[in-house]
Amino acid sequence: MRATNGNTHLGGKDFDQCLMEYVLSEFQRVHGKDVSENKKSMHRILMACEKAKCTLSSSSQSIVEVPGCYEGTDLSVKITRVKFDDLCGALFLKTIETVEKVVKDSGLSKEDVDEIVLVGGSTRIIKVQTLLSTFFNNKPLNKSINPDEAVAFGAACHSAVLQKVDPEKLKGLLLLDVCPLSLGIKIQGGIFSKIIQRNSSIPVEISKNFTTTHHNQTSVLINVYEGERDMVKDNTLLGTFEIKNIKKAPAEVANIEVTFKLTEDGIMEVTAKDVNNSEFENVETIILNNGKDRLSELEITSHIENAQKYKEADSIARERVLEKNSLETYVLALNKNVHETFLTTLSSDEKNTLKGKLLEFSTWFNDNQDALASDFKAKHKEIELIAMPIMMSQRLAAGKRKHEDGGEDGGEDGGTVQSSAGEEEQEEDTDDEK
Repeated sequence: MRATNGNTHLGGKDFDQCLMEYVLSEFQRVHGKDVSENKKSMHRILMACEKAKCTLSSSSQSIVEVPGCYEGTDLSVKITRVKFDDLCGALFLKTIETVEKVVKDSGLSKEDVDEIVLVGGSTRIIKVQTLLSTFFNNKPLNKSINPDEAVAFGAACHSAVLQKVDPEKLKGLLLLDVCPLSLGIKIQGGIFSKIIQRNSSIPVEISKNFTTTHHNQTSVLINVYEGERDMVKDNTLLGTFEIKNIKKAPAEVANIEVTFKLTEDGIMEVTAKDVNNSEFENVETIILNNGKDRLSELEITSHIENAQKYKEADSIARERVLEKNSLETYVLALNKNVHETFLTTLSSDEKNTLKGKLLEFSTWFNDNQDALASDFKAKHKEIELIAMPIMMSQRLAAGKRKHEDGGEDGGEDGGTVQSSAGEEEQEEDTDDEK
């Protein structure tokens, strides 16, 4: 499955309601009576409108009839297919908007679609079929499947999956759903790191590795979000949990494996594991149910639309944070080299040069927290031009000494940590570290 989409606020009942409003207005115009307060009469009219709608799928006109509808007065309103199409025109266009969204989400073009299979009672409506065929450049529609039976069959299969019916009884049937929004966690700088991508088939289980940002960090707060924006402040927080007793280590050494598991019934389990801790199994988990606190269809649609609307601005904000994080990480590693790793082998001039540059950077960084990505990148290159030749000579000298002593080259590597997705990311924001 490539993608799925839908509108829970649009369906056959909406077409019935639209037709009923017209019939009520006609009844009031002709007889001067308002039926809207009589629930029994309203129900009878609605049933008659549904019947007329079905008739219009095979005939050019129909009549909405309700004998003795209200206060002994019969209701009889003639409705043509042209009039019905006009009344429900806006609703019909919404069905095509949904189709357009799912094609876009799939990453395919309309030309890549080989076959259009109609499922659901409303696909019998001639106008819906016409709009759908036109959208796909007049491609013929597959009407060989009974649309009502297909819906019932799918509902039964989904029920069987949720009830964990023996797979043998399903005769090899596979029912797929997809994740409506991306799921992930907050990382340094408030960036949203996606672990399960939107439109991933459910059930799904994906793991991704992260690390710490400070020396001897012993705990990390995991903030779970869903959404499509690059920064977590624009997405929805689903839950928070903390993994403690992380084995003390320098920054970037700890390995925290975060696993997202999403089941068929919408239950999500998020686990964080301290991979480097061999003394005992250090694992924390949070379980999030697909209940009332999760987003509605309208909210999901809003998230997706905003992600497209603010795509360029989000990209700029993300790049700025990544360049800032990269610069901070490089300076952190450089500071460690100056004060620990190569403290005894650096000459006085080298020490003074590097310490002076670090002090200059600290002042600049404190005064330029809101600098552009290009500014952080330029400062990074500026420091590298001075520090890299010195660090390179130190590593070569250290490697030579170890070789002479019969050991292996153990040069220390600096720079940003890479996530399993290949992004330049680090673990949690400094506000989440303890």
